[in-house]
Amino acid sequence: MDPTELQRLVREAAEEGTENVLLRLGLDASDPLKVQKDFAYIRQQRETSEKIGGFIRSSLIAIALTGLASVLVMGVKEALK
Repeated sequence: MDPTELQRLVREAAEEGTENVLLRLGLDASDPLKVQKDFAYIRQQRETSEKIGGFIRSSLIAIALTGLASVLVMGVKEALK
């Protein structure tokens, strides 16, 4: 078997293996643009979820700090009576 034939055989095996893996993951390798759009959508959903999580975390911290400040102010007012 010459090197060119071996290279072709390896390339075909790699392509077949890649297609099998993608199919097992639920991706149709025959339409790469559709797969790219799916990944872009998933990325957008992940980024949106991360932003929402950050906003919720910031809101909870702000609520906790506001409550702490309120307790502190009420304590100072009570101490000054």
